[in-house]
Amino acid sequence: SMYLHSNNDLLGEGYRLAKSWYQIDKSHYIVYGLGFGYHLDALSYIDNGVKIDVYESNLDIIRLACAYSDFHVLLRFPNMEIHYDPTFKELVKALENMEEESEFVIHYPSLQLIKDESIKEKLEAYFVQYSSMKNQKSIMYSNFRENIKNIDSNVDILKDTFKNKDLYIVAAGPSLDKNFMQLKDIGDNGIILATGTVLRKLLKANIRPDYFLVTDANPRVYGQIMGLEDSNIPLLCLSTAYMGFAKKYKGKKYIILQKDFKLAESYAKANLNYLFHTGGSVSTTALDIGIQFECKRIIFIGLDLAYSENYAHASDTAIRDFAQTELLP
Repeated sequence: SMYLHSNNDLLGEGYRLAKSWYQIDKSHYIVYGLGFGYHLDALSYIDNGVKIDVYESNLDIIRLACAYSDFHVLLRFPNMEIHYDPTFKELVKALENMEEESEFVIHYPSLQLIKDESIKEKLEAYFVQYSSMKNQKSIMYSNFRENIKNIDSNVDILKDTFKNKDLYIVAAGPSLDKNFMQLKDIGDNGIILATGTVLRKLLKANIRPDYFLVTDANPRVYGQIMGLEDSNIPLLCLSTAYMGFAKKYKGKKYIILQKDFKLAESYAKANLNYLFHTGGSVSTTALDIGIQFECKRIIFIGLDLAYSENYAHASDTAIRDFAQTELLP
């Protein structure tokens, strides 16, 4: 047995769920899971101008909703359509034709009733990914607001410093151990841009990078520079990176505004700033800086994209654990 809804706060629970789904820039919601409709009624109450398409694969749930809830309220809402979709074909078609103003959300208890395990697993994977993205988005917005207040300059002013120079981007792959000492010999025409993960390792070897770069939004990454706040190496900080970097680091701090993040795009447009591709990786961000700043050459060090020597990272950086790389039966 399982609950489709709370047994003591039906309306409140439905409202909280709908509120967590609602985004002011979305005008169309594709919902899997009818339940007894409390979450749908709340969503239409929050914004009666949105279109809601509800997909339900279990006919028994539709019968129960008709018998035991105020189903007529949902049917009166002009912009809501309820689709009985036992094969999930209509849902798939709707998802294939999603537009930018559409949002796909899942009533998780309804997900548990799906009998087809392959479909259930796919939707569960989406549910986990969606929840993670929602949490990450909230973190990114708060980081942006704080970072804008705590940086010294925009990274754009460094373009002339980078132009026509060799850019050495230092990542934390296992191969870094083999050649990082050669960074001491690059000369005046090279710029060393270290990812935050390798900063401690380089300083320990008496190698001072010209800049270091952080992009991760999560607080756990602050350990990369904990205790190094006075190192006085200029910090390049993505606008959505963990706010603690910009707040606590005592050296010069430059902010990087990225594409595909609305607050950064709006800020860049208003201030005529560059926008950089991040690609979900600190190294991708570093690469685009090198490209847009017209560096002469871009040289990667420690960017393995593989488990070299069966290790995940270089020593004295992130977790170095021995990696399992054999093919599984």
